[in-house]
Amino acid sequence: MSRAIPATAVILAGGRGKRMGGPKEILDFGGVTLLEHAVVLARGMFSDVLVVARKPEVLPRVGAKVLRDSGLGTGPLAGICGGLEALESDYGFVFACDMPFVKMELVRLLWEYAGEPDVVVPRGEKGLEPLHAFYSRACLGPVRAALSEGKRRVVAFFEEVGVVEVGEEELLQVEDYEESFFNVNTPGEYERAVELMRRLEK
Repeated sequence: MSRAIPATAVILAGGRGKRMGGPKEILDFGGVTLLEHAVVLARGMFSDVLVVARKPEVLPRVGAKVLRDSGLGTGPLAGICGGLEALESDYGFVFACDMPFVKMELVRLLWEYAGEPDVVVPRGEKGLEPLHAFYSRACLGPVRAALSEGKRRVVAFFEEVGVVEVGEEELLQVEDYEESFFNVNTPGEYERAVELMRRLEK
């Protein structure tokens, strides 16, 4: 942990999992749940780890502090708000528990841009990845304002804060960087994630 990034990992969990047909966070992933896997990943990168969920009482024990989202709305933006409310460090790195291949090298690359901007977000070949990004505590007010106005998109408050986008030219410094953005929403994607995990472990 001596090389841990001095920020807080904010893991979003507890979505409805409609396309999966059930809760994603409890899916088996190499003998642990997808959420437990996310916590282990985060502990290898960050000095602090938080889990934010809509219904934390239904989550399995994961060895990290589990919080309820802000209650101001629904979806990832409400989860980000809950994480920012509990943040003790200057920045939180937000990612979803259904992103099982977050790469340390890519997270460190994004961290190099932290300090001045309020948001450091990658823009890969598929566009912005706001659920794989750093958010400063200064985002809390704008996030709350967006939620109070009924906005749900994560980027709804971006015009109110300083944002740095890290583009593909920089992201290509990390081999297979796209794997970091892979998320599991459907049974087919879950099967592909399990297969990729097996290949990476060989």
